[in-house]
Amino acid sequence: MPKSTYANLEIRLGKTDTGRYTVQFRLNHDQRYPVDGAAYFQPALPWVATAHPEQDGARLFDQLMAESGLRTTWAEWRGQHPERRIRLVIEPSAPELLTMPWELLRDTTDNAQPLAVADSTPFSRYYDDKSQLYPPLTTKPLTMLVIIANPSDLGRFNLTAIDSETEWQLLNELVETGHALSLLKLTRLPAPCTLSAIQAALRDGSFDMVHIVAHGRYNAKKQLAALMLENEQQLAQAVTEQEFAAMVAQQSNRPRLIFLASCQTAMGDEQSAFRGFAPALFREGRIPAVLAMQDFVAVATAREFSRIFYAQLLTHGQVDLACNQARASIITANIGGSAIPVLFSRLQDNHLFEVKRDYAAIGLRRRLDRQAEWAWTDALLECGIIKNSPDEVRNELRPEMAHNIRQNAAARVYIKNMVNTCAGYPGGLEELLDVIQNFEGDSAAMRHLRQIAQSTVPDLQMS
Repeated sequence: MPKSTYANLEIRLGKTDTGRYTVQFRLNHDQRYPVDGAAYFQPALPWVATAHPEQDGARLFDQLMAESGLRTTWAEWRGQHPERRIRLVIEPSAPELLTMPWELLRDTTDNAQPLAVADSTPFSRYYDDKSQLYPPLTTKPLTMLVIIANPSDLGRFNLTAIDSETEWQLLNELVETGHALSLLKLTRLPAPCTLSAIQAALRDGSFDMVHIVAHGRYNAKKQLAALMLENEQQLAQAVTEQEFAAMVAQQSNRPRLIFLASCQTAMGDEQSAFRGFAPALFREGRIPAVLAMQDFVAVATAREFSRIFYAQLLTHGQVDLACNQARASIITANIGGSAIPVLFSRLQDNHLFEVKRDYAAIGLRRRLDRQAEWAWTDALLECGIIKNSPDEVRNELRPEMAHNIRQNAAARVYIKNMVNTCAGYPGGLEELLDVIQNFEGDSAAMRHLRQIAQSTVPDLQMS
């Protein structure tokens, strides 16, 4: 599973009190350009799309990279880190930038495909939430609540009926193929799909994911987003962004991912950085990842995107990479609308769930020399999860290995025991590294630990 190869590259956009738009790059949390302050750019607002998405993506890139220092730094970091997780951070000072199609952004210096399409540059609109960590889910199967709202009076609003059974069957066909059968369990919400029914299902079901197929609306005049759900009579009931987000926020076990397969559910207005249905769910509802549409979307586009997104997600567990791969499929199929789906995420490394490796199959037991075992120990003690909660790490290891780790009041001795015990099991050191990675993400301490691991155990099979 591709995990450790990606560098984290943040593109942070904001606006000064004097109205100038700012941009700053951050690489792996510890390198910045500019080092102090920010560079400036002038976005073309309001954005006017053309009939040529590739040209629009290049125009967007040229606007962003107006200063030569930005282009130089971008090129240097691209050369150093061909595989970069791109995290676009739009600060609350510049909410109008939310309306721009950043998923079209294309590097004009090497004529590459859009950043939000390539496997080498998984892309998301990111919110750096330091208040809570979201380690990848490990319990299988994952659970998904499927909501398909098809009010009987949609024609009254000039909206087409939704083919509920086809939508449900498409998701079931995905689950019934290959390894997905053991990874995902679907539960369909019975009609009528009311807000109260959704609330009851979330309260009772502890779902990992929610997939919503419904018509969405954004009223620019009222600056309000809504989903067309149903009332008890199965007639259309517009549920606003605030109502839905407030309901979700009340849940003690909120879903990790909500997929809004509805049109215009990612749109924001220019008054608040987190208005619009998806941003409201993301911010007020505190959902770790929200996938939504930023414009009217064709049925063929939504279905193809959903099919590839879930198929890839169940393969590797990374939401941003799965989004890129789904966009690439839409482009290959020449369907159109590949940049319409937008991912908002606060997941560290964008890992929704962990695909477990068969560590025992690695078949390698190891005996570390004294210098190596202390090097591992000291590198582990730099990691926050080891310093603060080493028992959490032990509990994530396979039971027979965890049981044999001797605890000790002296932290350094305890961690050395952990290292030596893991080394004595097939794939034990690989498993220990993966568990730490799930908690640490791409922290400086984690990168140092991996360097120590590679230098002391050359045949280590790192993920």
